[in-house]
Amino acid sequence: MNLSTYRSLDDKLIKEIDDFLILGETLLNPLYSSPLWALRLKKIIKFNYIFLVLRQNNQVRAVQLVFQGYRGYQKIDKLPSYIRLFARFFARIFFGYHMWFDSTVFLNNESNQNKKIIKKIIYAELVKFQNLRESPVWGEDQVFFPKKKSLSWGTFLIHIPENSYEAVFSKFNASTRKQIRNIKLKGCYVRELNSDNLEEYSKWLKVNQGVTGKSNRIDVELIKYDLDIFNKANYIYKVFIAYNDGRMLGSLSIWGFGDYVVEHGVYRSKSAKDNQYNEQDLLKDWAIRFALENNVTIFDLGGFNPNNNISKKEEGIKNYKKKFGGDEILYNNVSS
Repeated sequence: MNLSTYRSLDDKLIKEIDDFLILGETLLNPLYSSPLWALRLKKIIKFNYIFLVLRQNNQVRAVQLVFQGYRGYQKIDKLPSYIRLFARFFARIFFGYHMWFDSTVFLNNESNQNKKIIKKIIYAELVKFQNLRESPVWGEDQVFFPKKKSLSWGTFLIHIPENSYEAVFSKFNASTRKQIRNIKLKGCYVRELNSDNLEEYSKWLKVNQGVTGKSNRIDVELIKYDLDIFNKANYIYKVFIAYNDGRMLGSLSIWGFGDYVVEHGVYRSKSAKDNQYNEQDLLKDWAIRFALENNVTIFDLGGFNPNNNISKKEEGIKNYKKKFGGDEILYNNVSS
């Protein structure tokens, strides 16, 4: 087996990795190991990327995508443009780190023996990174990182059977099913983000993102950029917006690759929070319906902290995700 390292991508390599991911076995969302994800983070937050590609007889057997990040990138992103370049330069030097969003992707049905060989090769490269931010690894593979810390992390996966929304809905707890019915009776409805409501949504985000504790730089061109770049085969990106009487209540985004999507980007309005609209329940229900209609079989509810002695906020996040009846999946994050 031969390991190659890439710090740039051409059309041939992009197609080779995309084709491999369709047949690959991933720990989490395969999007996080894709060329699109690498190019997106390079453009939006200026993270450099490294692709480790393992081949045997010219066939890709494993892929690992690693990023060279730096602390404070969100604050730097809001600085005046003439300061950002210098701020990023110093942040990379003094606060730089490596990380990955998904562990090594294997060829589907790869033998356990070959997986062991592949892990030894790829993890031998990953363990060299001195400053490592929380990054997921398969199973008990933290043993390959003896000088790194390990923390258990988890997610809930909803497995969507073909043509059976009822089977998914029946696993929601009773109060959630009731809330979804009630919010529909209040006249709430969902629309998808597109060019018609893009400007309105951007303005709404600027006003309301603080309700969910966020303070990101909101740029309508970056929102449009995401809508555009995901518009290609096998990639999925959707933003669903809940309305009532023409007013935006909240939004939920999903993105993914192939038959796997994960939720992200939850936003609420102050009015929705104060009046307990439960619009996020409606949005999840809508997103799951979308997944069913588009041959998505795995809906990832996003991460949660499964450890003891967690904060009330973390406990609330875990319990909220749990009520949708997904299967609990635990794994380990390694870090310096």
